Amino acid sequence: MGRIVGFFCRWCGYTAADLAGVARRPLPVELVVVRVPCTGRVDPELVLEALQQGAAGVLVVGCRRGDCHYVSGNLEAEKRFKLLRLLLCQLGMEGRFQLQLISPSEVERLVEAAWQMVFQLRQGMPGRG
Repeated sequence: MGRIVGFFCRWCGYTAADLAGVARRPLPVELVVVRVPCTGRVDPELVLEALQQGAAGVLVVGCRRGDCHYVSGNLEAEKRFKLLRLLLCQLGMEGRFQLQLISPSEVERLVEAAWQMVFQLRQGMPGRG
């Protein structure tokens, strides 16, 4: 299986990933985290480009609704990614993208989402169990 590109909001997703390390809750080695200022700044074209360049999946992690440090960046991301999901579904790639909105303290939720994505992608890859 290839890499999973993770676009993580610096305020929530990246902080949760950092706290996961402190708590010795490992994230999958397949996950390559890219810190972004806000999920509202992640253009769907970046997701498509990552998949086109060979990423097995893309995980975008931002702040919970109402907690965005830029007021509505996470809500803008949700709108954009709703359309992206429809496109990926039409292309037969629906399982290769996830958007998670979490707080920095939801370490377990982040770890679970990352490992679940790895599991799902492995199940969908030919020759994998």
